[in-house]
Amino acid sequence: MAENDLDQQQQSFHEKMPKILIVLIFVVLLIVDLLWLVIAFLLAPVVILLIPVLIILSPVLIILSPVLIILSPVLIILSPVLIILVFVILSPWLITLVLVILWLYKYATGKHPIGAEHVGKAREKIAEAAKEVKNKVEQLVEKVK
Repeated sequence: MAENDLDQQQQSFHEKMPKILIVLIFVVLLIVDLLWLVIAFLLAPVVILLIPVLIILSPVLIILSPVLIILSPVLIILSPVLIILVFVILSPWLITLVLVILWLYKYATGKHPIGAEHVGKAREKIAEAAKEVKNKVEQLVEKVK
């Protein structure tokens, strides 16, 4: 009897397994697709902004290439300094980005970060204004009929 029960469990498992794999593959593909969308939305403005910059800079780089070749030993020595300088210049933006993402995460999970009450009040005001507009539109539609 126990073997028969075990055979039935194995058979039901083998019947359910393809469905589980299909759902798992679908979820993985959905996550990959969403990641590609996020990457595309983040990179699209960068690419759009880089095209005019590259169009403007390419003649300048072609003209200045001999100078860059001559100065390359100096530029190689200065590259760590330039990397640190770029990081120092961009670090406030990165810190701000991280803080904004953390605030949004706390707000979305209901932990009420600083200023969340103002967002709630603004949401209520917008909802009230939308209801008022809706009521006015309904009144105007009734008058027209």
